[in-house]
Order: sequence, then structure tokens, then C-alpha cells
Amino acid sequence: MNEALGEGKNKSLYQGLRQQILGGDEFIKEVEKKTATPDRPIRKPSLQEILKAVKEVTGISVDEIASRGRNKEVVLAREVLVGVWREYGHKLVDLQPTINRDLSVLSRFSKESERGHVRKTVQKVVRDLDACLQA
Repeated sequence: MNEALGEGKNKSLYQGLRQQILGGDEFIKEVEKKTATPDRPIRKPSLQEILKAVKEVTGISVDEIASRGRNKEVVLAREVLVGVWREYGHKLVDLQPTINRDLSVLSRFSKESERGHVRKTVQKVVRDLDACLQA
């Protein structure tokens, strides 16, 4: 509307934020080269990549994460997994079959992943994943 009044464009409305690009790895790398270096890779990491990164940081295997165990370390790994999953814009419902948990439990894990030491661990996993994706 401002343009019609001759007041010019509000350039902040035309800038992208965390946009996703569909296409093969070669296409995505080509787009990343042509755009300014993004703070985060354009491609979302796969579930397997996220699980591997969570395992490297927490030391808890995928089988233990999906198990019925309730010890502190396993619960922390689940919370970190859910936090990283949400950080990249994935839906919790897509994670349900992998870790055999109800959506309400995943939602609770998501809330916990935003607090204290769990948040710091989530941020470490995200940094590690971003570094792997940009390499």
C-alpha cells in the first residue's frame, strides 16, 4: 500500500528467512554458492543425520532412545532429539514412529528441550549438524 502512496517499499518484507529449497544436493549447493553465506544450511538434515549427531553428543544409541528405559541419560537424549528435530522445522508427528512415543510425550520433551542444560545440548548438536551440512 505504501508503494501506491509513493512512500516506497518496506524492504524488510521482501527478505527471506530460513527458506527451504527443494532439489538434489548439487542444485542446493549451487543455490548456496549464489546466495550470501547463510547462517544455517538450506537443506534440513535427515532423521538419520540428526540421530547420529545426538548419539555423538549424548552417547545414547538409537535403540536406547526408542526403548522403554527411563533413566536420566536416555530421557535427556530423547529431549535433545526432539529439540533438534523442532529446531530444523520438522513436525513432531513425523518423529513418533521412530522413538515409539505418544505425541503428548513428544510435546513435553519439546518444552523441556527449551530449558537450561537441555537447551545447551540442543544448541551443541545443531552447531555440529550445521558444520557437517555446510562442509
